[in-house]
Amino acid sequence: MVTTASSIPSGRFMPKRGGLWAGVGALLTAAAIADILTGLMYGPLVTTIMADTSFTPAEIGWFFNAATIGGAVSVALTSRMGDIYGSRKVLIAVSILALLGSAVAGLMSDFWPLIVGRFLTGFSAGIPLGWGLVRPRADATQTQRISVWLTTVAAIFTPVAILLAGVSAAAGLSWRSVTWFIFGLFAMQLLFALASRHAPLQPRTTTVTTNTLDWAGAIGLGLWVTALLLGISAGPENGWTSPLVLAYLAAGAALFVAWIFQQRRAASPVMSFENMDLRQTIGGYLCIVILSFLGLSFFLGLPNMMQNPSWGLGLDPLASTWPLLMVFPGTLVSGQLVKSLLPRIGPKVFLPLASISSLIVTLGVAFAHDSYWLFFLWSFFYGVLVIAIYASGYMLVAASTRQDNPSTVFGVQGVIQYLSIAIATAIVFNVIAPGPDGFTPESSWTGLFVGLSILLVVMAGVWWFLAPRKLTDRHAIGASDSLSGALEIPPAGAVPSAVGKG
Repeated sequence: MVTTASSIPSGRFMPKRGGLWAGVGALLTAAAIADILTGLMYGPLVTTIMADTSFTPAEIGWFFNAATIGGAVSVALTSRMGDIYGSRKVLIAVSILALLGSAVAGLMSDFWPLIVGRFLTGFSAGIPLGWGLVRPRADATQTQRISVWLTTVAAIFTPVAILLAGVSAAAGLSWRSVTWFIFGLFAMQLLFALASRHAPLQPRTTTVTTNTLDWAGAIGLGLWVTALLLGISAGPENGWTSPLVLAYLAAGAALFVAWIFQQRRAASPVMSFENMDLRQTIGGYLCIVILSFLGLSFFLGLPNMMQNPSWGLGLDPLASTWPLLMVFPGTLVSGQLVKSLLPRIGPKVFLPLASISSLIVTLGVAFAHDSYWLFFLWSFFYGVLVIAIYASGYMLVAASTRQDNPSTVFGVQGVIQYLSIAIATAIVFNVIAPGPDGFTPESSWTGLFVGLSILLVVMAGVWWFLAPRKLTDRHAIGASDSLSGALEIPPAGAVPSAVGKG
């Protein structure tokens, strides 16, 4: 069951909850943008982009990595800024920068302007800031529901984005039309941010008394994450022992060590996890790590297996994306399961159960992929079972955040997700190296999904020992009658101590 405890000291009013739904709109739009940026700009459109720009393979790599680097720098810098100065202000600013970046990418043809445009597009990492708008106004029940809605949007837009990329490529549309579509989504995000209200100021409920931005810590975080991302991304192409890759990784490691020492001495560190359920937070972060490996393998593997002309079905790129749409109804079922079971039986039971149940997907794809209808079936079960792990991760992390640090906590999750995807990409592309015929051998795909099955079993054991017995929200805000555990209500006549921030 859900345990709630008030973090509002006696003598303070609860903040008004008006403006919550505009913040939810900004959060869900940011989730859609994150998946569409990945799905539309990769896969079927890569060949189109290479032909249109005449970039070298190395320059194409920088074209795609620029958005990833922008996102890594953004979550390191803007997440903490959102908690200090107001998530609304910061989200408005990064949305405007993203609109500028999308326009530059849509209009320019030279290499460096496109790189700058892609960087600014990735810099609008809106999910942490969206949570900064939502968390101070949502009670425990609303936080759980919003977590499920977010993962539903993310799960839906991943296959939809891949399908749209296939349709765009088949129709011969310019990749720049995709850029303008993304421009429209950023405009929607900006409108939601403008429609949201100033969130109530929440002083730190920790031993840290200074609430100022640690510029050295924020920049240092962005630098070591960027260096590691560049090293991991360059490894498969240049070789893991190449001087360039080793230089990136060594720089990332050195910057990380220096950053740790700097943070230990900082008056207001970038990351503060005091007065939080760390087991719950770490358990949620691990859900995101697992999803990075499973999601990349699934959405890359299924179309590739269906397109293979030798041992696969020999389908065209567009036909191979239709089964992925079955993730949508599966995700709807998953949302109901998570909302009903996770608060009732607790993460300690639910996460191992979801992990073991997901073996249906990984082992099914590994050994049963000779009929078209099977891919529809595995996509549906992916939506039901694997997305249940993803939704649980967001629910655990959201319920762990304090009122003064939601953007920072989800910014850390963003860093973990960027690094996880980079590592997963390096591993997966090494495993599925094409054979002499230009296609990945069947045994490679089977081995990959068997390996993912082993990972799920291992994680089931980790969650059994690590995850808490109950889903706990120590810092929920809301009326006591909407929660299963009553929150402390400030006494009548108390003088409010919270002021608005933007």
